[in-house]
Amino acid sequence: MAETFGRTPESWQLYLEGMPGKTVEQIEEYSKRFWKNYEKIENHKKYVDRIIKGEQEIRRQKMVNEAIEQKHKQIINGETV
Repeated sequence: MAETFGRTPESWQLYLEGMPGKTVEQIEEYSKRFWKNYEKIENHKKYVDRIIKGEQEIRRQKMVNEAIEQKHKQIINGETV
């Protein structure tokens, strides 16, 4: 889930959609335990790399959305684009 939504506390609410029956507190506890112990997981580098790549995609998508929103505002306000 971290590769899809990120690993910030702000993203934990989004996890609930993919984890019915869990609470934000349970997701927070899992996240804390995972990051404390992830090196014990076989092939942990593969999972961490996927999370990092997903977070990069989240940031890229946010930048694209902000640029689109800015252009939309310029058009609405009659500014030269």
